[in-house]
Amino acid sequence: MRPLFAIVTCVTLVGGMALYMHTRETVAPPAEPVLEAASGEYVAEITPSSPLEPDPFALDPEDAASIRVLLNGAVVLERTGAAPMGEPLRTEPLPVLAEPNELYVEAFPPVPHAGGAQAVRLRVLRDGGVVGEATFWAEGGRAVTGTLAFTPEKKAKEAAE
Repeated sequence: MRPLFAIVTCVTLVGGMALYMHTRETVAPPAEPVLEAASGEYVAEITPSSPLEPDPFALDPEDAASIRVLLNGAVVLERTGAAPMGEPLRTEPLPVLAEPNELYVEAFPPVPHAGGAQAVRLRVLRDGGVVGEATFWAEGGRAVTGTLAFTPEKKAKEAAE
């Protein structure tokens, strides 16, 4: 009697689960979010306080970057050669979203400059006006890294519409 009860229980459970899976409603996958681009032309301007050289600790020295800038995880500026000190580097127009954005900068000072503090100034410009700016510091020969978060603002005439 026990084997018969075990078989009936298994068939009931498996059959019930199969019936449930067959008759339940299928749910459509969620729609991809529509990301709206911000109006205006955005550009990032990066000014290092010391010369920059390719990362001496990179796994592939031929592709080592001296400076790298990412917007929301996508590379918008990468220079593999040396960059002079004090000369502003500008990106191409940035694909900024109409929601909060993040710019990440990573710059590599040369090894001989390892004794002092190094800085990188990052500015975000919209149609020539400053939207956000920050200065990132590192000491002891470390790479200068930092993240600048900013949200595009609507112009007065766009807000009136």
